[in-house]
Amino acid sequence: MGRRSSGLNFRKKRIKTSDGHFKEVLVYILSIAAAIGMAFFLVINWGMKTSVIGNSMEPTLYNGQTILISRLAYLIKKPKVGDIIVFLPNGNQYTHYYVKRVL
Repeated sequence: MGRRSSGLNFRKKRIKTSDGHFKEVLVYILSIAAAIGMAFFLVINWGMKTSVIGNSMEPTLYNGQTILISRLAYLIKKPKVGDIIVFLPNGNQYTHYYVKRVL
């Protein structure tokens, strides 16, 4: 008489998970979180989001279209003819940004 072959077994069966799969999923989650965090940091510090108001920029940009603006682009080089720029009229901070093309 050795082993029991019949009867009820109330022990919980453990699901075997390999540590490799858990680490791989964790690395993916952390990589995605880091990329999202870096994108927010860059946009907040060196970029800006604004909407186009009016139809003066059609057919390139349309009324209500949201655009992302690089604040560093013209620190590196000066705008040239044909570039699209964003500015506050007369430096007035209480109005919307103008989106225009350099002539």
